[in-house]
Amino acid sequence: MIWKLKEHNGQNKNKWEDIYKEAQTYYVDNGNLLVPHEYITPTGLKLGFWISYQRVLYKNNKLTNQMIDLLNNIGMVWQIRDVHDWLDYLERAKNYFEEKGNLLVPQNYEDSEGFALGMWITTQRARYKKAELTEEQIKMLESIGMVWIVKQKRAWEDYYEYALQYYEQHLNLLVSVDYEVDGIKLGSWLANQRRARKANKLNQYQIELLDNIEMVWEMKRRTVAKKG
Repeated sequence: MIWKLKEHNGQNKNKWEDIYKEAQTYYVDNGNLLVPHEYITPTGLKLGFWISYQRVLYKNNKLTNQMIDLLNNIGMVWQIRDVHDWLDYLERAKNYFEEKGNLLVPQNYEDSEGFALGMWITTQRARYKKAELTEEQIKMLESIGMVWIVKQKRAWEDYYEYALQYYEQHLNLLVSVDYEVDGIKLGSWLANQRRARKANKLNQYQIELLDNIEMVWEMKRRTVAKKG
């Protein structure tokens, strides 16, 4: 119990800054500021309690803007209950990425345990657009292949569907560059995929999808062989 709140709410600036340095060290070592409540630093400081108390002060408007900015700079999480849920979903998103090779999760997708992962991913994109995600959350999502502007990725998937349909009809992907279907420039798109792979701009998942329908990566070599 803290009987004299004013003595702990930032009035002793030097002491606050000393403890902040310990929090900064924790962030550098662990990559986050999710300090267990019972955590004590090697110097004997009850950092877990201090972090929890900063949330109380923040909720009651007892922190200065400078203190808030300093804590935000090292990944301070103000609503801890939400974070545990968030990290749980992040782990499920990571599992999805490892299985599928992307985070293009259908909006109505639920994982094997009934978690609405598709809706969660959609929500993260909306929060990103509104600047409601922390830098740490953005980094964690991007590390597992998060796509913020989904229309660009969906366009690749849409083109691939046309390539798949062509392959199923013709059993090859020997498409002329000027070939179009339903207004889709499929021939040009396939040529772009060859250039993208040479420039290392295709991910492994995309390469595997194209390989599954016998993509011809070296068109000239294949054409010569066909004539011969």
